[in-house]
Amino acid sequence: FQSITYSFTFSLICFLYSGFRPTLRIDFSPIKELWGFSSKILITRVVETLNNNILTLILGRNSTTSTGNYTQANGWSIKAQGVIANMSHGFAQPMLSTIADDRERQKRIFAKLLNFICFAAFPGLTLLNVVAEEFIVITVTDKWIPAVPILKVLCLNAAFLPIINFYSNFLLSKGKSDLYMRYIISFGIIQLIIIYFLHGDDVMPMVWGISLFTMFWTFVWQISVAQYSKIDYSQLSLIIIKYLIPSILGGVFTYFIGNFVSGIWISFIVKAFVFCITYLSILYIIKSEVLLEIIHYLKSKYVSRHKSK
Repeated sequence: FQSITYSFTFSLICFLYSGFRPTLRIDFSPIKELWGFSSKILITRVVETLNNNILTLILGRNSTTSTGNYTQANGWSIKAQGVIANMSHGFAQPMLSTIADDRERQKRIFAKLLNFICFAAFPGLTLLNVVAEEFIVITVTDKWIPAVPILKVLCLNAAFLPIINFYSNFLLSKGKSDLYMRYIISFGIIQLIIIYFLHGDDVMPMVWGISLFTMFWTFVWQISVAQYSKIDYSQLSLIIIKYLIPSILGGVFTYFIGNFVSGIWISFIVKAFVFCITYLSILYIIKSEVLLEIIHYLKSKYVSRHKSK
């Protein structure tokens, strides 16, 4: 029900805000021209879908309880990172494709988009990690408490997925669907190996293995991204670290503050408030470009308008 509601709502919003309307006229002529590029994406998506669902299949053979807890936790982590990934997915690839001939402009926009994705992804998934217990109890009741440790680990996995999604969109904007396919298939094969060696009655070793591997694989993607974007590998890594460390510091501080608070709703609100203040304060101190631009935008939009009135 959660998955169907999420998909229906997302599709409905896309339908309402886009100008696209399907017709009965079907033209097959573009297929021949696009087949060489798109067939690799088709193969990749099939492999990706199989790989994403095989873990549930393996868990189901061992324990329905483990399967339920994993599915519940994984569903929330996917929704959280999906919101962030979809923010960039709709415009990143078309934008990067249209300015492919202007290399310097593309480098600036690529760096700005990566900054924004890291700015949103790391704190968003870190906050979900910190309030995981309160969030699960509030949304699906305390009978799903066993899913909390799994959700906490999967937040690590989900935090890096929007970056991988952005990197894959960039390579596709360069016409490198073959490279994209190799990366996804390699990821799927290695993940299956991890599942094979770590699966058992206790799902946590496997979840940890997959999450740590996803984090590592982000920096493998980055090798090709650095090559085609002409941005130094170290510079791309610095952008990620610049938002990862403040998120971790904010999460650790919030975790200890949360130990002194009781009550599900109060704990949830206090942790969310403390984390946001801590994270934004750290970014303000290190003069994060994204945060300063947001502050400037808010000032120009609301403060200046209020003064003019």
